[in-house]
Amino acid sequence: MRTLKLIAVAVTLAALALVACESFPQGPAGTVTGRSSEYRSSTHTRWYFLTTSSRFRVEFAVYKACGEGEAYPGCAS
Repeated sequence: MRTLKLIAVAVTLAALALVACESFPQGPAGTVTGRSSEYRSSTHTRWYFLTTSSRFRVEFAVYKACGEGEAYPGCAS
């Protein structure tokens, strides 16, 4: 019985790790012309966006690293 509990905990932790490490497809290359974020109250999360030739979702680290006027995706490295 103890083994089953350990397996269940391990599976749950692995699933949470996969969700936390979600990455998004790379947006179009170009100069960052805009940055924005949206709060999703239903999930209590914040989504981050950059705009070059179109608006696309990015991870927080990329949002933080890329300011307006910088070249994307170079600023994300």
